[in-house]
Amino acid sequence: MAVILDADVIVAATALERGSDVATFNIQHFARVKGLNVIEPK
Repeated sequence: MAVILDADVIVAATALERGSDVATFNIQHFARVKGLNVIEPK
């Protein structure tokens, strides 16, 4: 199970509050955040 870093928690919380998606190459960091839409850039 991936550890969520403090900065990632802030990014996730901000995205959830704003109703935004998060684009990241490290999906595992954000996969545990319920309700967060994560996009992997190509």
